[in-house]
Amino acid sequence: MKLLIAYASKYGCTQECARQINERLQGQGQLVDLCQQPKIDLTTYDAVLVGGSVYAGAVRKEVRNFCKENQQALLEKRLGIFLSCASPDGDYFTPNFSPELVKHAEGKALVGGRIDMAKMNGFERLIIKMISKSQGGMNPEINLEAIEAFAAIFQN
Repeated sequence: MKLLIAYASKYGCTQECARQINERLQGQGQLVDLCQQPKIDLTTYDAVLVGGSVYAGAVRKEVRNFCKENQQALLEKRLGIFLSCASPDGDYFTPNFSPELVKHAEGKALVGGRIDMAKMNGFERLIIKMISKSQGGMNPEINLEAIEAFAAIFQN
């Protein structure tokens, strides 16, 4: 099976999650950063795993654009969607992807996240500090169990 893992990452956490997924698939996936390569010929792939980071409830525009522009092709493939976000709860799939893609996806996973204040600008650090204070602290982590379960769906 020829597998594409297409992702968009702002600070690198989603990229790390994509790599972790690919490791569990014995490296059979081709990793493509949608920020660097937004146009991909999907005809040669049997399965596509799409991943993106979530900020303020929204998935990165590169992921939304990729899915919108390739919806018909994605509906003809095995499809998985994984999202990197600080919150382990909530439905980030329905508001960010078409109902057809959400329904068609064989696997959907929230794979956790990481906050790297050193990579953020001043405004972003301020927002994170405010949210963290209101929630009694934030220390999100990549959820390796969610990555394992998600990758297992596509191991064949």
